[in-house]
Amino acid sequence: MDLIETTGMINMTEVTKTVQAMRAVKKAETTCATQTIRAAKAIGIYDMYLESMYANADRDNNFKLSWREIQKFQNSLRYKYKYRNNNKALHPDEFISRGAGDCEDWPLMTGGLLTYWGHKSYIVIFSSPGNKSAHAVCFLYTAFKQPDYHTSIYLTDTARYKAFNKNVRPNYYIPIDYNVVGGYSRVMGRNWRLIYIDTPNKIYETSL
Repeated sequence: MDLIETTGMINMTEVTKTVQAMRAVKKAETTCATQTIRAAKAIGIYDMYLESMYANADRDNNFKLSWREIQKFQNSLRYKYKYRNNNKALHPDEFISRGAGDCEDWPLMTGGLLTYWGHKSYIVIFSSPGNKSAHAVCFLYTAFKQPDYHTSIYLTDTARYKAFNKNVRPNYYIPIDYNVVGGYSRVMGRNWRLIYIDTPNKIYETSL
């Protein structure tokens, strides 16, 4: 409907709707800009391509991530990038430029996505029996227990991990391991134990 009806009178209902729509767009732009600045500071990276990858993970453009969108993002990583050993934990932009990374680089990439969208994430190291092997997983912090289809919700006993990071919160954590959202990949066995947890920015450039 036109803003001016056939009578020549201004349709105030349509004007109001237009103003509301303009305000919504402005709010969205402000939210997105603030989010980008916050994420860039948290991740320590200013990379336009990486920013666009994280932004485009919100496929329905509602300015938040759904479980399905996180799953699609992880699937795209598995499709586009390869596993390759290296000597240090890569920043997400390095992971992209190299086109590959090892087990800690994948959860760091996921942690960057979660940070971008305002979520708290941790990088968690698991060890096999006898400490013969280790594997890194991204943990998404949540204050509430999630739906049952996330079968591997892990309630962290945070007291024993305070030596690593005093900001570890005692609540639910959702594991994201390669393209398994809410569970663990086949890399890990059932008897593996959690030995280390810290925020992504403490992991970058370390040797794991």
